[in-house]
Amino acid sequence: MLPRETLVNLRDLRYFIALAETRHFGQAATRTFVSQPTLSGQIRKLEAELGVALFERTTKAVALTPLGEALLPLARRTVEEADALAQQTMDICRMADRKDAGEQADLRATSLETLLQLVGAQMGATLVPALALRGAWTTDAGVIARPLKAPGAYRRISLVWRKSFPRKAAIEALAEVILSNLPNTVRVPGR
Repeated sequence: MLPRETLVNLRDLRYFIALAETRHFGQAATRTFVSQPTLSGQIRKLEAELGVALFERTTKAVALTPLGEALLPLARRTVEEADALAQQTMDICRMADRKDAGEQADLRATSLETLLQLVGAQMGATLVPALALRGAWTTDAGVIARPLKAPGAYRRISLVWRKSFPRKAAIEALAEVILSNLPNTVRVPGR
């Protein structure tokens, strides 16, 4: 039995399910739209929170422990029920169905994914970076993307590191990877 103060969040359960299904940290990270170190860290945090090992890791494989196997159906059911509850809540709270004309729902998204899901549920419109629209999940989300046509509108993004950082070449390589993977809606001065 878990201690009373143990709290497991849905995001970590989604990471757990993705890793259990793919048995590969990189593939699970891609599926959940996070970096591999983020996914790995959250899985370690989940295991520490629960006080059990959910996965056996080797340099060549990832396998569920018996406790991980036992948790998997419970995690799936929990996530499915939470998603169903979220959908029911969205259906009940649709702004178009509100009785008081002009009343605005107080909805605050905590991530770009949540924000895009709210837009897909016809809860409004938003501005998001073009990079946030990359991924197969947006094709079925009911989100229509249009480029912002505002003369002079821009956003500056910088990659910053300490002068003493010993791997300047790695930073430059990272910058090149980022620049070469930008969507065609992004203009880069001097390129």
